Amino acid sequence: MQLESSTDLSSEAYPIQICNFEKNVFAEYLIDIPQNGTYSLSLRMASVANIQPVFKIYSNGKVVTATDSVAVSPTDGQNSWDTRTIQVNLPKGKQRIRIASSGLATGVKLQWFLLSDINNKVKAIDQPEIKIFIDSNKQLQIVSNQKVISSSVYDLSGKKLIQEEALQQIDVHTLAIGVYFILMKFQDGYLTTEKFIIKE
Repeated sequence: MQLESSTDLSSEAYPIQICNFEKNVFAEYLIDIPQNGTYSLSLRMASVANIQPVFKIYSNGKVVTATDSVAVSPTDGQNSWDTRTIQVNLPKGKQRIRIASSGLATGVKLQWFLLSDINNKVKAIDQPEIKIFIDSNKQLQIVSNQKVISSSVYDLSGKKLIQEEALQQIDVHTLAIGVYFILMKFQDGYLTTEKFIIKE
């Protein structure tokens, strides 16, 4: 998976987005479904104009769409953001949902997804409480009620600068003044991104 700084100007956009969504690239999330049923999976995406993206959607390794893969209409370009919806059939309970490229989603960028039935939004489960700050020794401290198993620091261009495993602090003294993002993966598979600023 490759990440880059957001190009989505909408108010709900996250600071980092997935880019180069090609074959064998996927985004995976932990969710808790209240009951068996058909749900609407909304993807905030941008794509190459006139090339129809095709996705595969899985839950715990099983395809959950009516066909093996699903095509959606393209947007007007890689900086033109819109929401596309795919119908998925999900069982009740906790599960991992995977949004994957079929190999025909080249050039697609993904911001976020929303999973909902007619009445309810389905949220990711067990979201950790997180606080990050830089101490006087230029160590980025990660304070959370859940264990961080890996963390990566990116600059605004999406370039990965630091990769650490199972640490609650990261040495950032070599980073120049500027804005950065940290992508954290937790023990249960949850992923989240936070912004931090080096001021001096």
